[in-house]
Amino acid sequence: MRKNIENRESKIILGFIVEGPTDALFIKQLVSEYFQDRFVAEIVIMSGKASLASSAKIVISSFLQIGVEHVFILFDTDNQDIENQKNYLITPIQDSGLIDSVTIVPIDPMLETWILSSSIGDLNSIKKMDLKSQKNKLKELGFTKTPIGFANLKLNFNSIIENNLDFKIFIDEIEEKIASCQQRA
Repeated sequence: MRKNIENRESKIILGFIVEGPTDALFIKQLVSEYFQDRFVAEIVIMSGKASLASSAKIVISSFLQIGVEHVFILFDTDNQDIENQKNYLITPIQDSGLIDSVTIVPIDPMLETWILSSSIGDLNSIKKMDLKSQKNKLKELGFTKTPIGFANLKLNFNSIIENNLDFKIFIDEIEEKIASCQQRA
């Protein structure tokens, strides 16, 4: 976790637990470009749902100890049953009493779907593609899973919001947490 004391003293801190480095880069770009650094994002990468389910409560507790206001857990559904996956992740968090500080964010089927929504307006056509086709389309658009490749990809977050209801809900949840934190301040 990043230690940026001057930003922490003046801004809201939100935590994000994500499945991989691409997800982390996406969140960093979202915070800097769409939210224009209205909050500090603490990001932890935890690969795989088994790791998320077994260790998320430790990361959430650590986040809360350093002043994180709320934690978002993002995971790719990989075209699997969303409710079963959410329940698998929620149960240990509920059992530890931390659920009020957490929002579970399933990405159906994967983060790359959100990224494609920036360029392709029709979400249904994206979701009809198999995962390999989605990844091939991303390559055609110049997307690579490297920090430099991701940095060169200029995402239109307003377009993603317009074209992807799941992403819009995620943005609305972040906005709600920011507003709630500002009211308490």
